[in-house]
Amino acid sequence: MSGGESGHSLKANGSTAQVPGPNARAGRRRQPALMLVIEADYSSRDLLAQILTTAGYRVAVAPDGNTGLLLAQKLDADVVLLDYHLVDPTGLEVLKGLREQAGAPVTTVLLFKSDDSPSVITEALHHGATNFALRPFEPVELLMRIHQAQFAEAERADLLRRNAQLEQSGSIDWLTGLPNRAYVYRELVRVAGRARRWHSTLTVMVIDVDRFKEINDHFGHAAGDTALRWLADLLHDTVRIEDVIGRLGGDEFLLVAPDTDERGAFELAERIRARVKESVVDGPDGRMRMTVTIGFASGLTVDPGALVRAADAALYAGKAAGRDRVSAVQGHLTDKDSPITVMIVDDHRMVAEGLARLIEREDDMLVAAVVETAKAAVDVTRVIVPNVILLDHRLPDSDGVTTARVLRQIAPDVRVLLVTGYGSDEVLLDAIDAGCSGYLDKTRASVELVGAIRLAHAGEIVMAPAELQRLVPMLPRADHRTLEIFLTETEQEILSLSSKGLDNHQIAEHLGLRANQVHRDVQSLMARLDVHSKLEAVAAATRDGLIETAAGN
Repeated sequence: MSGGESGHSLKANGSTAQVPGPNARAGRRRQPALMLVIEADYSSRDLLAQILTTAGYRVAVAPDGNTGLLLAQKLDADVVLLDYHLVDPTGLEVLKGLREQAGAPVTTVLLFKSDDSPSVITEALHHGATNFALRPFEPVELLMRIHQAQFAEAERADLLRRNAQLEQSGSIDWLTGLPNRAYVYRELVRVAGRARRWHSTLTVMVIDVDRFKEINDHFGHAAGDTALRWLADLLHDTVRIEDVIGRLGGDEFLLVAPDTDERGAFELAERIRARVKESVVDGPDGRMRMTVTIGFASGLTVDPGALVRAADAALYAGKAAGRDRVSAVQGHLTDKDSPITVMIVDDHRMVAEGLARLIEREDDMLVAAVVETAKAAVDVTRVIVPNVILLDHRLPDSDGVTTARVLRQIAPDVRVLLVTGYGSDEVLLDAIDAGCSGYLDKTRASVELVGAIRLAHAGEIVMAPAELQRLVPMLPRADHRTLEIFLTETEQEILSLSSKGLDNHQIAEHLGLRANQVHRDVQSLMARLDVHSKLEAVAAATRDGLIETAAGN
């Protein structure tokens, strides 16, 4: 056996990382993350090792599944990159072995050929992989997939912790043992925020027992309770660990399935429906059969309320069509299918009402709430996350910048526009630091309002270009690099042009690129910089010296 084909090897690289791994944020230095590559093809294995070591990761490689499982037992790898096309054992068999060895889901990125069908990838993901990457490998795309997988695994761990705290927090439904309505809606908001951040598809299902009243009337209420407990157990055992399932009340359940498209959602819903229909439930006074109707909706970066309403509508359509069926909303929902929701936070009633009237005139906008205090804004955001928040800088119980920080801790993806008549440099720089998408001069807010909301919702910077060019160079530089990230020349140009106030379409024209390509690059940059808005990306890159800025004229 040649050196290139040895059973396994461990490679380490002490060079500076170029992409955000688990150690990319400021703070204590830790040992670089360990990647275990299980790949049969030598050239692919070598390429993966080169990409990962260049990015600052430690790398262990294995040429077959058995060696990979052996290494997995000995090494505490952070991520496993697994060739789906392994034979004897197959990639899926190795994936199952990894899960059994760990006793819990392991962060796994499956490696596919570019011509593999979506159904093959979907099936593999349902077997426990955290993410996937396609050959030929693009370094940035591969590293983004790894970063996303690590983030998803952290989310799973957080969900396990949350579930462990459910009973103590009073969020358990007393009858079924599932999360109750309040908890599952809070989780829906959290999961929707993550889906919006990563531009991944989110599915919401509403599951309803058919003719439940007849079960109660024929077998008694105790039998009805038994049926609901049985169904709750079935749902709990059927869904993935990252899914959220809860009881809405009565005989109705809500399932939130992240990273699940229409096809995957239909397969899951049909599996649940069929299992219910085929099963017999032992009740207190006899054996029972029942059926369920399931309505679902899948969407990309859609607000959670729109998904629930769409799933409800699909459920009622299924009931009307004869029950015992799966019913879906026709077509894939996007943000265009639902209005831009806006919350106004201003203690001046006449100003707030005037802004609300202007917004309500627009067909694509909806005022979700009008509140007068920072506390009320926080309370509303915990329940209903608006797309855009218009935030007065001077509130009775706090200032706008402090409030913006709290709101974005609750909902990182929300766009906050500071509305102020006191736009001093100190206030505006603090607003940028707090993650605001920009600001509106209170004396001109009504004139610029609608355009500013649309810009903020699209992720653009809401600030006059001259003002932006003046402020960006004033942002404090970090004493040392906190973001260990490599930017391509194009990415540097995109951020530099953004710092001059150009939007994505203008940047595309300037660089001779397609607008959708610039949009994808900006989204990738925000994910890698671990920020949620374009202005935050510019600020982060400026602080860390990743782009050069100069004061405007």
